[in-house]
Amino acid sequence: IKEVLQYFRDLSDGNKKNFLIQYTVIDRVNDDEQSAKSLASLVEGIRCKINLIPLNPVEPSRLNSPLPERLIAFRDELTRQGLRVMIRYSKGQDIDAACGQLVALGNSKTTL
Repeated sequence: IKEVLQYFRDLSDGNKKNFLIQYTVIDRVNDDEQSAKSLASLVEGIRCKINLIPLNPVEPSRLNSPLPERLIAFRDELTRQGLRVMIRYSKGQDIDAACGQLVALGNSKTTL
């Protein structure tokens, strides 16, 4: 990851285009203030926009989406760090067809 991020930094010098970095936010795994500060530090020097993607929970995984207030606080901390941030809300969760959920159909014995 360090090499990829350095490559982005190198390309950011003199380049007016932004990279799009997508970050999956998982409840109680990486949705706290310190994780937001760590992410901000990782992308320092990279012209980028960050899309926050709340995890789409799937059975039998024990991982969940972050609580809305934690997701908003995470976004707000990144914004305070000077980053451009959007939250990408999923569609299709009501029928278990959101991004990442379809994998469970073919692999129901895997526990994440």
